[in-house]
Amino acid sequence: GGACVDGQCTCPPDSMMCGNACVDVQNDPNNCGNCGVACSDLQSCEAGNCVCAPGYTQCGNACVNVANDPNHCGDCGTACGPNQVCMNGSCTQDCGGLAQCGQSCVDFKSDPLNCGECGKQCKADQVCVDGKCEDYFIPNCNSCPCDECQGDFDQCCFNDFVDHTVCAKECP
Repeated sequence: GGACVDGQCTCPPDSMMCGNACVDVQNDPNNCGNCGVACSDLQSCEAGNCVCAPGYTQCGNACVNVANDPNHCGDCGTACGPNQVCMNGSCTQDCGGLAQCGQSCVDFKSDPLNCGECGKQCKADQVCVDGKCEDYFIPNCNSCPCDECQGDFDQCCFNDFVDHTVCAKECP
């Protein structure tokens, strides 16, 4: 918190007064870098900048999943043809055992952009587990098992969509 002396309020370093509260503008997605600067649902605030959530790539002004986005398949700007879908970063004609949402092949059980159904997006701080958006915590660990996975988030998982280890209520 901040301190008020003789009617003058100050905030700790990396914070600023937004309204009547000191806000950490380095990490707050609703006040990222400055008061009132909000990051999108697929972004988080890091060091005062809105950045794409883990598992997403910045393509122009959008955060996309290049594993299944037909307009950015495998890389920004690589579009699939009219009768193709994007599966695992490659344009293909068939989704195999996955579901087709528009021109994309998706896994309803683990895809945070199509969690349980086409177009149902999980928030940036969630992972899709068995077709449901679940909160997750990213610890400072690179492999499982991880001692930091505790409490409600005691399952250590490697998640392809966020491309690193996560602690979750259950693994996708």
